[in-house]
Amino acid sequence: MKRLAIIATVLLLATTARTAETKSYLTVSRLLAFCDSNDRGEELFCRGYLSGITDTIEDVRRVNKGAPCINRPVQAEELKSVVVAFLRTHVRDDATSGDKPAASLASTAIGQAWCPSQTPGG
Repeated sequence: MKRLAIIATVLLLATTARTAETKSYLTVSRLLAFCDSNDRGEELFCRGYLSGITDTIEDVRRVNKGAPCINRPVQAEELKSVVVAFLRTHVRDDATSGDKPAASLASTAIGQAWCPSQTPGG
């Protein structure tokens, strides 16, 4: 039931976030703003978004009969910390990264952190 409430919150926030976005996708800069926010709802959106990407990576691997990428429980705060650090580095090193799709760079961050010998999602 708790998971259902979190999913509902994330969907509501995703709808709200999407109306504020000028792109058809969530940008790296906007995701960082959610993750850095002091607003509980926005911070929960960040965690839910990253958890959804992780679930998608694992599901794609399962469907393709690949070995799981993440072999231990990963806490939401650890996931957030790893991905945010990766995104900040990319934005610092390449100013255009902030305008890129967050899902793409977040997937790369997750892949490098938990399955460095494998590509994310594949």
